Amino acid sequence: MPAYNIPIMPTPPNPDQETLALLKILALGNRDVAAGRVKPVGDVVARLRAKRKKPFVSN
Repeated sequence: MPAYNIPIMPTPPNPDQETLALLKILALGNRDVAAGRVKPVGDVVARLRAKRKKPFVSN
């Protein structure tokens, strides 16, 4: 019978911490929307597509 290594996962964070972190991210996003710090999705997609067509230049 073959031996298997079973990875032991560290203890996951408290579910309450995860929930609070997600709620904080949502609140920050809502704050950005309310402040007008958003861009139309079409503009973002066009910028990313144009950027993808340019050759990669490493410094």
